[in-house]
Order: sequence, then structure tokens, then C-alpha cells
Amino acid sequence: MAAISSPANLVELVQVLQDQQQQHSQAADAFAQTLKELQGQQREHASAVAQTLKQIGDLLSSLLGGLSPLVAQAAPAGASAVARTTVAKASGSAGATGNDFVLAFVRKHGSPTSAQVNQQWIAAGRKHKADITLSQLVKAGKLKRSPNPAGRGSLYSVV
Repeated sequence: MAAISSPANLVELVQVLQDQQQQHSQAADAFAQTLKELQGQQREHASAVAQTLKQIGDLLSSLLGGLSPLVAQAAPAGASAVARTTVAKASGSAGATGNDFVLAFVRKHGSPTSAQVNQQWIAAGRKHKADITLSQLVKAGKLKRSPNPAGRGSLYSVV
């Protein structure tokens, strides 16, 4: 910065600083306006992408008969409608869908045996057996386990 040698020089320096401040303020305003425009464009593009994805999902759903691609892929071709709609989650995911599957089967069949539940479980394309899910539902108080008077296994009923 120049040295102050006279009051006139001081006034001149103040004027230069005010001009620079005005230029910086205008540049900041232009930057803020550009940023605002870019954010608006980003929102518009995100909305268009979301709408396109929804259309793709709707088309896939109509092609697959109302099922999501994951359900259609997971359910075996000859599986019943109940089995196709309940095999929504892949192996290793949360057990809520397995619980729903077992509860729906027990409601539909009254008091099935563990063997019957396991047979339907496997027929629906699920891995392993339903024994762990049955035990969890009994512990949670959603199913009641009683001895099978006909022999091995247990009978299950909805509480």
C-alpha cells in the first residue's frame, strides 16, 4: 500500500479501497447468483432422474406381473402367489419377511407341524429350514408351540 504523504493522498486511497470493495461485492453477488442457478438446475435434473426411474420401475413391474424385479428373481417359476410375494429379501437380509411368511402359512393352515412349515419354506425357494424363524416367533410370543400328538415335531398356532 502506498505511504500516506498528504490528506489528499489519504482521500485518494480511501476511494481506491471503496472501489475495490464495490468490485469484490459485485463479484460475490455474481458468484452467489451463479451458485443459485446451478442449484436450481441440479434440482430440476434430480427430479427428472427420479421421474425416469419411477417410469422404469413401473414398466418393470408391469412386465413382471406386479412384482418387483427382486421378488421375481428370488421366487421359483412354479411358486404360488403367496410364495412369490413373500420371498422379497435375499439371503442374509433382515428376517422380517421370513417371519411374515411363517405367520401367513400358520394362519392359513391352522396348526401345521414344523415339518409342514419347513416343507413349504423350502418349496418357496428359501434356503435352509424355518426352524430358527419358528423359534424366534415363539420367543416373541407371536406363535404358540405345542407337542405333536401324532409323533415327532411340534404344532404351531398363531397367538
